[in-house]
Amino acid sequence: MADHGFTQKSFDFSDDLADNNHKEWFHGHQETFEEYVEQPFLELLSELSKRLSDSPVPLRGSAETMFRMNRDVRFTKDKSPYKTSISAVLTPSGTKQENGGLLYVQMGRDGGFCGAGWYKLDAGELKPFRKAMVKDAEAFDDVLAGLEKADRSLTSEESLTAMPRGFEEHSEHRHADHLKLKSLLVSEDLPKTAFNRGESIDRIADLASDAMPFLKWGRETQTR
Repeated sequence: MADHGFTQKSFDFSDDLADNNHKEWFHGHQETFEEYVEQPFLELLSELSKRLSDSPVPLRGSAETMFRMNRDVRFTKDKSPYKTSISAVLTPSGTKQENGGLLYVQMGRDGGFCGAGWYKLDAGELKPFRKAMVKDAEAFDDVLAGLEKADRSLTSEESLTAMPRGFEEHSEHRHADHLKLKSLLVSEDLPKTAFNRGESIDRIADLASDAMPFLKWGRETQTR
């Protein structure tokens, strides 16, 4: 069974858009986009919102938390006007105006992606997290242990090569590698089969559930 309306046509649209990325083609295929991409994605957000409404960090998503298909082409050589993937966030407030931990969901031509946490923070935003990792290392130990028990971990793709400024003296700390992270994120790639076989909602909800203690720790850290 297809996952909330996702079919091969959902992926075919993204493929075709990649080959015909201009306004005339997109506008001429608006109904296809709405039926096979946008509406199934909205249904996915609605179901996830129901499942995560009673979580320690409740998360909600809707049309209001979806990102536009239009690309910002002002500062890039690639002037293709549209993204070839559809994406959204789920947040406690149900809006995109949040800097706390959230759940990001994306679906495109090759499948999808989901991630829970904080993505590409600047040094000032990272400072309270880094201080907490050092000052209350045991609490962060518990967060990492919970993720490990669920066979999860923080992604290391966004990481400094050296210790961040102000934390040089902690280069031998047991959380030194995490102090270097620029993103604090638990993520999972979702193949096309996850959508075609009706597995994507379960997998995204499972990731969010596994990440809840981490999200709770981070949000409490931000408010101290």
